[in-house]
Amino acid sequence: MMLIGFDDQQVLLFGADWLSGKSTNSQCNHQYELQTRHGTSFDSEFIYRTPYRLAVSIGVRKASGYYGLRRDFCTLCSLDEPRFKPDVFVPPAKSHQQTKFNFKIQIKDRNSMTERLPRRDFLAGTLAAGTVAATSSLAAANPTGAAADREFYEWRTYKTANADRLAVVTNYLEKALFPALGRMGIDRVGGFTPEKDADKSISILIPHKTLDTVGMFNDHLAADAGYQDAAKAYFAAPKQDAAFVRIENRLMRAFKGMPVIELPPQTAGKEERVFEIRIYESHNEHAARLKVEMFDEGEIQIMRDVKLAPVFYGETLVSNDVPNLTYMLSGESKDAHQQHFKDFLKHPEWDRMKKLERYKGTVSKITSLFFTPTEWSQI
Repeated sequence: MMLIGFDDQQVLLFGADWLSGKSTNSQCNHQYELQTRHGTSFDSEFIYRTPYRLAVSIGVRKASGYYGLRRDFCTLCSLDEPRFKPDVFVPPAKSHQQTKFNFKIQIKDRNSMTERLPRRDFLAGTLAAGTVAATSSLAAANPTGAAADREFYEWRTYKTANADRLAVVTNYLEKALFPALGRMGIDRVGGFTPEKDADKSISILIPHKTLDTVGMFNDHLAADAGYQDAAKAYFAAPKQDAAFVRIENRLMRAFKGMPVIELPPQTAGKEERVFEIRIYESHNEHAARLKVEMFDEGEIQIMRDVKLAPVFYGETLVSNDVPNLTYMLSGESKDAHQQHFKDFLKHPEWDRMKKLERYKGTVSKITSLFFTPTEWSQI
């Protein structure tokens, strides 16, 4: 167990064989570099208590002479949700077990999330962290509890009849729905326009922590006076000239190998970026599960290594084209992204994995769609 302190911020780490650590502090960018041995599991929880709501990312650096493993995670922490369970495991070294491996923890203040929490609540939460740590091994051993950390995703596509109707829907999403989602505590919501806009559509990505938030979604909107007021023009469109033709929707569950959305590096600075949605259909449910397994067992990591910058991976639960999996990649430009994909296809580990008998014939159809983010997209 190790307790890290940055001013009035504390991070409690346990369940790993830590060797040493060194902290740095540069304004609101706090880093703590740790060393541990190969063979260390990070399935245990990271407990943090802070008087601010922060974004936390945890990454694994490459070790010389070993295949580079890297996992990045981002989440919001508050006294209401103090736990974060990254699914990271450092495999044994090829030559010996004592090789050190460097980790980096970054804690960054989010400008839009700087609501200060009461000091007494912070202190109470810090004291409670020790109690949580004592019971963490039981929680980690519970497969049901572990599954709860994987997000659920809604991918909605609003299809409209013309540019005027598309403008009505776009205004509704920006001015009514997205602010309402924020009031529900839902963040990292994405808005996307297709590269080919012949169908006059716009798509959004909504992450849910549990299926309960999916089930109560419409009830929350109905009770939100601000949403109802902002959506008046959208709801006022007559039946013969409705705002949209139809809403296509797919509900997905995040992969174990990437349980939460990861934001592209360009998002923070609102830099130019492109996104690709890829849908892999399978001829039966068993084949679809094997393809998900293939991603979890190495394909996700290869995509990270070649800078395909995945945003999410989802096993599709409900849509009109199941069984399938759906995932999103990102890049600084379409040309750069396509080059990264070529690098993926040439990667020696991908060449090995695609030849495994277990995963042959698992995909029957691949759909690729390119998007650009809206000005108000959080992704």
